[in-house]
Amino acid sequence: MKNTGQSPMYYAENTHPAIITQEMFDMAQAEMQRRRDEKDTAVGTSRYTSKYPLSGLLVCGTCGHRLRRHVRTVGSGKRVAAWGCTNRISNGRAVCDSHHINEDVLERTIRAAFDGMDDVLDVIEESCAEVLEVDNHAEMEHVQQDIITIQEAVLALHKAQQQGAVSEMDYEIKIASYSQQMDELQERQRELKATAGRFAEVKYWMDTFKEHVHSGEKMDISDAVVLRQLTGRIVVYDDRLEIHLRIGGTLEQKYL
Repeated sequence: MKNTGQSPMYYAENTHPAIITQEMFDMAQAEMQRRRDEKDTAVGTSRYTSKYPLSGLLVCGTCGHRLRRHVRTVGSGKRVAAWGCTNRISNGRAVCDSHHINEDVLERTIRAAFDGMDDVLDVIEESCAEVLEVDNHAEMEHVQQDIITIQEAVLALHKAQQQGAVSEMDYEIKIASYSQQMDELQERQRELKATAGRFAEVKYWMDTFKEHVHSGEKMDISDAVVLRQLTGRIVVYDDRLEIHLRIGGTLEQKYL
């Protein structure tokens, strides 16, 4: 995806959008559980209980230390929430020459980056759908046909035994072989069905995430869960953010 205007740049990181990873599946399940529990417990069951959604996610692009929230007074005397590198706050500019970034700027920039994720999520969804509709579906049909073939072979073997056309030893050997083949085919069938189920879960998560981002609501505590499901870390530079996604890839967005 090329950067146009204020749209975020997306960089893939050794990932293929057609592969549904366990991590993506876990993210989808976590989001659905959050939405089911939202009315009763909000994010009370989450281990991310900080009242600041960005806590623990922000990393200094200059020295690699975590960022910490603090309230500072600007020139007009107004008190403003901002995030600064813990290394610089503790040890001074001599060790880290990064700048404090106002919280409202960070939130606005992150939301803008996520607003531009539609194309990325669409690519993942379309690629997954293509794999399932072609490769997955075709293999499921092939496996099912193999299962039917073995079932027919077992019936034929039973008839042959009843007619005395096959020895007891040959019967046992062939039955054992058919049983092993059937076990392998049924296991593969379960795997294929699980992959289809995972795609359905991931698609639901992507749809609900889009809905959440596009709701226009101000970033609040409920976003803490969503942010951590999607984001591994957010690297903060003086002029931009790099949002490293758990599903693979990086969004780069200049401050707004």
